[in-house]
Amino acid sequence: MRDLYINRDGYQYAKFCRISNFIKTSPSKASAGFNKIAKWVKGGVLMVIHIYVKVSIRQLIALTMLILSSALYAEYAIYAQVSADILWLAESGKNLKKGETLVKLDARLAQAKLDEAQAILNTRQIQFDDKKLLFGQIQQLFDNLVRSKRELDIARIEYQQAKYELEAQKNRVLQQQLWLDKYQILAPFDLQVKSAPSKRNVTNHYQPKVLLLVNPINN
Repeated sequence: MRDLYINRDGYQYAKFCRISNFIKTSPSKASAGFNKIAKWVKGGVLMVIHIYVKVSIRQLIALTMLILSSALYAEYAIYAQVSADILWLAESGKNLKKGETLVKLDARLAQAKLDEAQAILNTRQIQFDDKKLLFGQIQQLFDNLVRSKRELDIARIEYQQAKYELEAQKNRVLQQQLWLDKYQILAPFDLQVKSAPSKRNVTNHYQPKVLLLVNPINN
């Protein structure tokens, strides 16, 4: 029978030791034929430990089949990250491709907040453009000795403030967009809807709840 050797770091088999003496872990033999061989540990510094696991070809194949079968029959619960009325759920037994819609939630409030943030952003953009233009004009006049240093400094401060407010509002719009995206759940992979809640369960308020149970489809 051919043997395979698997080498990996094994921090779970040793802890940091606060001693000044050398410590060596003696090899131990378990019923499954595992040998743990540790390197030296000195002065509280843990050195790399290599774990040599001796398994047979038959054992490796059995383990691989177990992992594959677990992945094949895996079941995933779909939750929503926001509280809202449920508008639509994929039906039980339906197959969906990656990226197709699983759940739609009522996003009217989130959409209104995004629209408001976008309107404020438009105003901030206009204010920034005006302050930028004014600062450029005063800079030219200052270079021609027409405007004072104080006027230039005031224009620069107003321009920088408008720029800061514009960037801050861009971030708010991005946050609102990301929040709005949470009101629609898309399939993360090819899957089949295993079970869906009763049609009476039309809300997802106050606490997270399982909306759907799905199984991956292996093509």
